[in-house]
Amino acid sequence: MLLPGTHSFSVYGMSKGMYFVKVTGKNFNCSAKLICQCNLHGEAGIEHVASVLHSAGNHIKSSAATIDMPYTNGNILMYKGTSGQYSAVVTDVPTGSKTTTFPFVACTDSDGNHYATVQLSYGRSVHNWMAGNLKVGIGIDSSQAPTNNGHIEHYCYGDDVTNCNRYGGLYRWDEMMQYVETEGAQGICPNGWHIPTNGDWYNLLTSLGGYMVAGGKLKETGTVHWNAPNTGATNETGFTILPGGHREVWNGSYEGLGEKTFIWSSTQGSFASYYWYLSINYFYANAYTGDDQKEQAYSVRCIHD
Repeated sequence: MLLPGTHSFSVYGMSKGMYFVKVTGKNFNCSAKLICQCNLHGEAGIEHVASVLHSAGNHIKSSAATIDMPYTNGNILMYKGTSGQYSAVVTDVPTGSKTTTFPFVACTDSDGNHYATVQLSYGRSVHNWMAGNLKVGIGIDSSQAPTNNGHIEHYCYGDDVTNCNRYGGLYRWDEMMQYVETEGAQGICPNGWHIPTNGDWYNLLTSLGGYMVAGGKLKETGTVHWNAPNTGATNETGFTILPGGHREVWNGSYEGLGEKTFIWSSTQGSFASYYWYLSINYFYANAYTGDDQKEQAYSVRCIHD
């Protein structure tokens, strides 16, 4: 939002540690590393101090080209590359010096939200998946129901929009599919992407060693978002699945934040109004598929056509 020039900012409220600051402009991304030796308390923030307009400034990209990180042989590293509106996630277990190539694929929803993508090879093909949940559409509160009104509508866990920004929206099946019942339809996915079928989920889980271990390979590590013990989490795929919970159709309550996630497929289940989903839990390393009523509100990910 700033005019061309040199701009100064004050960063405050940080405790001791290392921080990264990323600046994004229309045609560039720039990052810098800050080391803080203080032990301040309170909310961290950044504040604009002064600007010198039309000043050339200094290009610092070359100074950040090499970053030393602690590394132990066998560790899984996850890289995220950004180029303009494109973003791709790559995971690797390096054994020596190498060049990493990011497979950028356009993934922009109808609201203009850009999503990182992750590429995996299994079967006889290369498959590109979204590396985050969809958040396209307008939020409605738990007392309402989405309708076929030309607007994409979703729930935010706890009716809190910050949860949509972090975990994505929670969608009823009909709304996700845009009121068609064709397996593999685009639905609310970006152009060139579609709602995964249950077969897509099955092939992915099989490629990761099967249901008993695949959940850990798909979910984010640590306990920042997942509750402890977050069993088996390695995120070696780069999917970074988060525990966004769901909205329960019976009473409109929100359940499972921090504990589990449910992600829709476009495939009909055991009954006419039931559809398959993928589920992952904080307490287990496995992933499983089940079917439930389409009025439930679950998360959505997309796979490239």
